[in-house]
Amino acid sequence: MLTNYFAIGDLLAKDTIFGVDQPAKEVAAAVDRMISFELPGEPDFWRQHDEAATIGGKAQELSQAKNIKSARLAFADLSVALAKLVRATGVPADINFPVEEMHCPMFRGRQGGSVWLQRAGDVRNPFFGSVMLQCFDERTAMPATGAAP
Repeated sequence: MLTNYFAIGDLLAKDTIFGVDQPAKEVAAAVDRMISFELPGEPDFWRQHDEAATIGGKAQELSQAKNIKSARLAFADLSVALAKLVRATGVPADINFPVEEMHCPMFRGRQGGSVWLQRAGDVRNPFFGSVMLQCFDERTAMPATGAAP
């Protein structure tokens, strides 16, 4: 799921929605597969983490986006939910690089800004793309699976 999510973020950072539909559909399908499994020792995990439903719904919405503005709005909602879920579960072991949560104070500024996840390193803001590619004010390392929160 994260690999496809990162692909979407990279496209939006390049100011395009061309090609966003397929990775967005993959994110939605990954959520469906993910919630079909019970986590060992946590039978109520998915009921307690309704952000999974938000991720799936917003990924579907993103797959049908007709313009960059609507794509970025759906991506923002998806990103908030995904960041919350990843904080609860950790970054999966198959993602072999550090992942960071970035905060952009200007996108949805009246609502406190928005967040996205990206590979650690150069900032690539998916909400503003080339206009303000490096806009952020906070960067937080995401925990790995099994790490203490």
